[in-house]
Amino acid sequence: MQVSYARPRKPPTEDFWPMKQEDQRAQPLVVVTGADENYSIGLAVTIRSMLHHLGADRQIQLHVIDGGFKPQTKSNLLKSWQDSRMEVVWHDVDMDELSHLVIAGHLNHSTYLRLLIPSIVSQDVEKVIYLDADLLIRRDLGLLWDEPLGDNSVLAAQETSTPYIDSTVVLADTPLKYSKLGTCSPIANYRELGMHPHAKVFNAGVLVINVAKWREENVPERVYECLETHREHVLFCDQYALNVVLHHRWRELDSRWNQNSHFYTYKTCEFSPLDEKTFDELNRDPWICHFTWIHKPWFNECSHPFAGEYISQMKRTAWSSHRMLPNPALAVKTQPRRTFKQWMKRRRARILKQLTRFGIHVPQKECGRRAA
Repeated sequence: MQVSYARPRKPPTEDFWPMKQEDQRAQPLVVVTGADENYSIGLAVTIRSMLHHLGADRQIQLHVIDGGFKPQTKSNLLKSWQDSRMEVVWHDVDMDELSHLVIAGHLNHSTYLRLLIPSIVSQDVEKVIYLDADLLIRRDLGLLWDEPLGDNSVLAAQETSTPYIDSTVVLADTPLKYSKLGTCSPIANYRELGMHPHAKVFNAGVLVINVAKWREENVPERVYECLETHREHVLFCDQYALNVVLHHRWRELDSRWNQNSHFYTYKTCEFSPLDEKTFDELNRDPWICHFTWIHKPWFNECSHPFAGEYISQMKRTAWSSHRMLPNPALAVKTQPRRTFKQWMKRRRARILKQLTRFGIHVPQKECGRRAA
């Protein structure tokens, strides 16, 4: 494996680790991912599982956007990915540049790292595969790379939890099919934006990006502007803005390239927005499992059907001895235990309130003596 380090916003420069030279295809896969310390295990397994299923004759140039890893974590990630078919280019970035952008739920500012792609990869790179850091890859990613990009800005799979701009309109005749959705209208102000309610929504966790077109059309800058202008409507961070900016400018991939966790909310096809063929394929053989819920598979609360396969891949990384612990983000915040004095004070106040309802007004001193 070859590792390079790049200054922020500049192409890779100097090589530090030697790599075994082998015959390579004319065009290696260019893959970009990014995360911070919180997703270190997730990133390790995402890339390890990618390498496990990668065709023997494929080569990869992996760009990692560092959203805040500890030095030891960075070392463990590189140890987890030892493979002669892959070159790793590491990019340090200033997270303060993204700190003004809106976040919600379990997502933090590292979700916006994909918007830096046109400025960190070299100018001769015109196409990349972007991967989130909470994936289990179960198929040769070379097949995704071979998908024709055409004149599209991005290739992506339809979002299964919020499949349409307005699902209540699209599925009006079958309300059961939108009864279990994450939300029926992920772009609440779509009418103001002139978007058609029947248009599909894509998930931004697995993308084939036309980098040349993103540069030409200033896509990241337009996404930033959209996020600021429509801040009160933003849902799922930059996924909202990407769907607005790239409306009708993306092509749909096979849904198996990005099966997100919300799929398992649909117990049967009748309760899902999917057709029977797609539902069956996602259920039997997803090509990429995307753990979109807060119940991540490196914590012990995860009940995902492919959690066992995920752990098997984790055993191949530097986290092979990782102890599965509860997710701290799910910890119940308990109130501190009340003292007897505090209990008496609350009890006294309740008694006084009840007496007042019956027209009995007790002076505070007398109330205090009686309570004692």
